Amino acid sequence: MFCGNFRGTISDRGELIIPIFGWGRKKVIIGMWPEGCLFLFPKKEWKIVTGKGKELFFLNREEIRTIFSHTIEGEINNGRIEIPEDLKEQAGLEREVIVAGCDRRIEIWDKKRWEIECERITEDFNLDPR
Repeated sequence: MFCGNFRGTISDRGELIIPIFGWGRKKVIIGMWPEGCLFLFPKKEWKIVTGKGKELFFLNREEIRTIFSHTIEGEINNGRIEIPEDLKEQAGLEREVIVAGCDRRIEIWDKKRWEIECERITEDFNLDPR
């Protein structure tokens, strides 16, 4: 399970360090959610999530088309992952990003977009910290 969040920086070569210890080399699935962030699933977990009767099985065709047409296989190697240029552009990722643990997946958000999303969620759920 992935939880917590941290600030990261995408290098000039398009690499991002993911602080997941003990992964070594790991195949992952990278894609884009309609909300404008990237998702990263371990490949094994992606197969479970997309299987019959599972979370993504119940999407409509447009949602399936949107998600799967913006999804590729990648690899984490010693905590580093290369984010393809087209996915960075589609998600509006600048240099500063937030990497958020979300149970079975990791989400990668542009820092400014993350702050806006957190504000929206706080308002929607009346999570005023005061």
